[in-house]
Amino acid sequence: AEAGDAGVPIVAKNPGSKATQAFRELARGLIKQGLLERVAQ
Repeated sequence: AEAGDAGVPIVAKNPGSKATQAFRELARGLIKQGLLERVAQ
């Protein structure tokens, strides 16, 4: 989740970039995975 949080400002600055979109999806996935892991614990 920390990596995703760090990437949020970058996404906000460059929302049109394909690389940014890919990073956003990756970060979102990591955040969801982290949240699921926390719930599982």
